[in-house]
Amino acid sequence: MRTMLLSLSLVLLFFSISVNAQILVDTVADTTDSGDGVTTLREAVEAANITVGVQTITFDPLVFPIDSGTVIYLDSVLILTDEAGVIITGDGVEVVLDGGEPAPGDTTLPDTIFYSGILTKSGLNRITNIGFRNFGIAGIEVDSGSVGSNHFISNELWWNGTG
Repeated sequence: MRTMLLSLSLVLLFFSISVNAQILVDTVADTTDSGDGVTTLREAVEAANITVGVQTITFDPLVFPIDSGTVIYLDSVLILTDEAGVIITGDGVEVVLDGGEPAPGDTTLPDTIFYSGILTKSGLNRITNIGFRNFGIAGIEVDSGSVGSNHFISNELWWNGTG
């Protein structure tokens, strides 16, 4: 009986570690304020990086509807570091990450005009159906030290806002 309970505990521990959790982005803001009641893409990436197992980041279709061209103006590069991998998917929504234009009402250019939109410092990441525009280096940059394969599927890259 004791062996069976130990085996069951190990199986439950395995499933709790390898479960693929979902994080829903529900604002276009690029801030990190855990008490504001919304989840930004930056907060989602930071949470995915420190949470055990593969995390999937999705976008609220009410905030990012298809054919809307909804833009998140990034103030700095988003860095993926979770060795289990992070999935960022724009399936069923329209998300554009912009690194060279200021957010509406902001008169300062963000630092990202000189950087990348997303930097992968780990392997096993998958980024699908996201638009990238106005990044000085790359929309998606892969660190040469990344271990494992990264997958970038059906993304769009623009410079100066045009394809």
